[in-house]
Amino acid sequence: MNCSRRFHPRRIYRSHGVLFGAALLGASLLLASARVTMAQSLWELSPYRVKIVLLAPHTGGASHEALANVQQSLVDGCTATVGATWEVAVDTVPFEESHIEAVFATGIDGGVNDDLASNDTTDGANVTDDGEGDTPKATSRAPARLPPQTTLVNSHVGSKPTLDKLFIVAVLGNDSGYRVAVREYDVRTQSWSPVVERRTVILAELGDIAFRSVIDAFAPLALIVSAEHKTATIRVRGAALPTRDPTLQFVAPGDLFRPVVRHNDRDGVVRAVQTIPWTYLLVDSYDDTDLDCRIVTGLRSPISARRRGRVEQLAIMMRFTPGPTRVVLRSLSEPRVPLVGCTVYAYSPQSTETVLLGRSDRSGAIDVPPVDDPLRILLVKNGTALLAKLPLVPGYRREVEAIVPDDRARLTVEAEITGIQEALVDFIAEREILASRAHSKIEAGEVDQAEQLLDEINRLMTSNNFRYRLRQLRHGIVVDDARNQQRISQLMDDTQDLVDEYLDAHRVDELRESLREAEKTARRETNDALGN
Repeated sequence: MNCSRRFHPRRIYRSHGVLFGAALLGASLLLASARVTMAQSLWELSPYRVKIVLLAPHTGGASHEALANVQQSLVDGCTATVGATWEVAVDTVPFEESHIEAVFATGIDGGVNDDLASNDTTDGANVTDDGEGDTPKATSRAPARLPPQTTLVNSHVGSKPTLDKLFIVAVLGNDSGYRVAVREYDVRTQSWSPVVERRTVILAELGDIAFRSVIDAFAPLALIVSAEHKTATIRVRGAALPTRDPTLQFVAPGDLFRPVVRHNDRDGVVRAVQTIPWTYLLVDSYDDTDLDCRIVTGLRSPISARRRGRVEQLAIMMRFTPGPTRVVLRSLSEPRVPLVGCTVYAYSPQSTETVLLGRSDRSGAIDVPPVDDPLRILLVKNGTALLAKLPLVPGYRREVEAIVPDDRARLTVEAEITGIQEALVDFIAEREILASRAHSKIEAGEVDQAEQLLDEINRLMTSNNFRYRLRQLRHGIVVDDARNQQRISQLMDDTQDLVDEYLDAHRVDELRESLREAEKTARRETNDALGN
């Protein structure tokens, strides 16, 4: 018997191929993991690439010599105070004075991305998510004349930006003194900061005021490292780099960040930027580079815990001056009409005390004043139903629009259901009175009168067709919002259970059985009497 095995070269080559492929896959995974780790470690070690553009009006404003001193003060201040955290370049650019006013006239309402607008981009597109992939769809709009701030961004940032922050600084003067205005444009999130503005009558102070205004306008950018149900950890860019001034602190507990989702193409070029609406990250604590935050939101799952290759989850710090914000409530269903008469309450994340702000007016609007806590949470109610929970920072925007579920259909159903239930109570009371009288007549042997009362009960049940009314109401109400539809269905189901319980014919059947027995007894007694 020959026990030797034949030699198969192909089998050896195939084995080596499998081993080589596995090794190559493992190496690729290790390399990808190393790149992710390196990218995360470079984030906190990467300085901000900053450009400060000092606008020089053709007429009016400070003199060329004063602007040159301001430019030098900006360079010296960044070098001596910020240090390695910023890589700064400062340029003075001629600009039309009317255009300068336009850049800053939008104030806190300006900016490419509004914190409460769910779909915004800088290229004039409305972004929607098809729910099937990581890439959003964009529907283009007709091109319009570019505003001055967009022209500045296009000139100094470009389509393939090498900057992280662009500061626009203007020094304007008149007979009453000088006005310094600063706005920051964050390139990665494509968002403008509110305007930081200071005034002085002393020419020599312009440089120092301009630098302090730039620092106040600066909004640190962070990467969302992890997110759970109510907490998130974010990592601030350049946080591991020391500042020249050890007292300079950009972030502290109690600060607020706006979460932003950035969609890139395969080359890393931005395709769309979306601010997550009605969502804020409240800083609770921090270490050298990472911040532990609470997620304060009016949405169910605002921040994805899953990492996606071409999608960056970012957060940018909010800079604002406290002030009132006008909130306009509109219906979710089309046409989006103002929601009038909604009751609005407010409370702060640090407190459980709720205060009544009032009711929405005829335009669906209500003014929300600031309090000591910068973040307020609005509870919008219609009757006893909670329509929406809306976190808001009063003063960050002058006016915001809140699209909330329209509760009018539910109120209509509640009114109809109340009418049906009241009629059901009246019916039950009247039926019980008739049934009691019929029972008494049966006991007394007054069969004819008992029969008349039972016939009256039947007519009463026929005239009050509760099941038919509920069926018509159920088919006649159309609601777009799933939550309202659930509430309406629950109301109808509860009422249907009451109708089924109290319209049971068992009580009437018992009386009819008693009536038949009484009739038999009466006939028997009559026959016995006749027989005798």
